[in-house]
Amino acid sequence: MAALKVRFLHGQRRGEELTFSGPSVRIGRSRDNDLVLPEGQATSSGHHAESTFKDGRWWIADLGSTNGTYVNDERLAAGERRGLSRGDRLGFGGAPLLAVGLPGGAAWAPLAGLALVMVILAALGYRELRRADLGFGPAAGTLARSVYLVAVEERGERRAVASAFAVSPNGLLATTAHVASELEKLGALTKEGSFRAVAVLTDSKTEPLSIVGAYLHPNHQPGTFRNDVALLQVESEQPLVSLPLADAPILDRLDRGLAIGVFGFPARSTDPGSPRARFIEAALGDVREGRYLEIGRGIEAGMSGSPIFTRDGKVVGVVVGGELGAAANQGDGNWGLSVAALREMLDER
Repeated sequence: MAALKVRFLHGQRRGEELTFSGPSVRIGRSRDNDLVLPEGQATSSGHHAESTFKDGRWWIADLGSTNGTYVNDERLAAGERRGLSRGDRLGFGGAPLLAVGLPGGAAWAPLAGLALVMVILAALGYRELRRADLGFGPAAGTLARSVYLVAVEERGERRAVASAFAVSPNGLLATTAHVASELEKLGALTKEGSFRAVAVLTDSKTEPLSIVGAYLHPNHQPGTFRNDVALLQVESEQPLVSLPLADAPILDRLDRGLAIGVFGFPARSTDPGSPRARFIEAALGDVREGRYLEIGRGIEAGMSGSPIFTRDGKVVGVVVGGELGAAANQGDGNWGLSVAALREMLDER
């Protein structure tokens, strides 16, 4: 199956890139869409359109929106499904927001006033995509050996909770303090309760690892994202493949516009029985206090605890969630916490 790639060119999410493997991508302003349109796009509907991959290409159809879906300034008729081709311009309620292209090294279309640019990799099968085409491919492939779904099991049923990644071969995973606190409140870290916390490696057929302990950052402030990081102890007969954490010189150079990747498990699209992590390409929208990393609005529930990494695979942060709120004076949106907080915990162990 071909992949669908989207890049935001303007606004708060400028530079953010999203990659979808299909078979469908729902588009609109509501947060439960696969592709969430900017909140300022008032002419777009909550559930506006859907792009589907069929017969070797991507198609676009309107979902009964108020102001219509447009391809090259032509409004789609009710019930119409239009095939997408290179150079098509897509609009959701009027003015074009997306441009469609094909792979093969072509640059993103420099169309004035576009909020987004879409490249449809329709000529290549998903298995044939070169890592260089995605930019972060080599790093994402490496992370797949170290990223875990955090889940809770009860009476044979498994529920996805969050994401985590290995930071020590001795069975330590990094996640957020609020996730670790939830596991503790459920009693999922003890053998006496009805709940059992597990870590499941992405794309793996191996048995889940039991989570037997949690260590929260000593300066975490519950209810905020201040030092919202924790370590989970798992039982494993084999050493874990830990990820390289960025050092202080790299962290000091983090700034707006830096290309980053996120690798984790969106709750609504993750099968807890056979989890497969989702890769999102983005850019830092802001860096606050040298510690908080704004990563746009493409992050969904379930991705708390996901690693934020650079093209060379260095982990620079941990996804902590959205709506930091007035307590931290960070504003809304999705945010990550610098791995400096995680290093503080590891240095103490």
